[in-house]
Amino acid sequence: MSQSAEITRRENHSATATITSAAQCEFELQVFSKYDDATVVASGPTLSIAVSHSLPELRHLAHSRAVFGARRMPAEGRTYGSWELIFPEDEERPTAGYDRFAIRHSFDFEDEIEVFDVSEEYDTAEGLLRYRAQDLGDDEKARAIIADGVREYLAAAYQQMLWDPKSKLDIAQELDDLFLERDWTSFVSREDLKTPEVRVSDVELLDWTDADECLVRFHYVNGEKSGYEVEFVDIKKGRLTIRKNAYSALRSAVPAFRGDQLPSVYNALQKSIDAFVNPVL
Repeated sequence: MSQSAEITRRENHSATATITSAAQCEFELQVFSKYDDATVVASGPTLSIAVSHSLPELRHLAHSRAVFGARRMPAEGRTYGSWELIFPEDEERPTAGYDRFAIRHSFDFEDEIEVFDVSEEYDTAEGLLRYRAQDLGDDEKARAIIADGVREYLAAAYQQMLWDPKSKLDIAQELDDLFLERDWTSFVSREDLKTPEVRVSDVELLDWTDADECLVRFHYVNGEKSGYEVEFVDIKKGRLTIRKNAYSALRSAVPAFRGDQLPSVYNALQKSIDAFVNPVL
């Protein structure tokens, strides 16, 4: 499949909604693990964005360069080394904000979410796979252990690409390095590593939420899943620029897109935003 997102532009590019504040979902968010805890103020247009925007405030739980992410807690309980999110009691909860924009519900206050150190998890998965791929044999038991390592590595790599804006991972190239001369395609094919196509349409600018930012709402089709999402637009040197940094609205505990799909979605949105300013006559 193509790695670029297909764009469908609207004929009417005018704003279609009036949003008075970018931070309607604001609350105290607690995180805890066996050894430490913290409380921060989470704030954003939706619950998903509020949680994601609070993650940089938690770096002191690890180190200053740590990249934190969030995800659904596994059914068997909190992952080792992660922190559990504690949401406010029912009477202290604001609205989740999704219906305000008519977008998908990423997750709600009732869901169990954990925070984890993305960079540490990736480094651990990479190290384990390197050892397994280079030092284990080719018998059935060894191959099963390697296959588990590949699955864990891929999960960590996609999380790295989702949460770390600086990530430039080329997974196929990384597997070449981890396996050295050994063939890894019996564990995952190169075809399986291709980035699935995302189609973006119905892009519309919402009214300004702040002096230097607004929101854009769009429809997406990602395989069998489809819906509406929002992203921030920043004013940079007089240009409307789709936000791609750690505060991107698309970096979510329950994301609409895989980490490797984000660049094509950002590019599609930017092209549509540019068309608003310089329409093709």
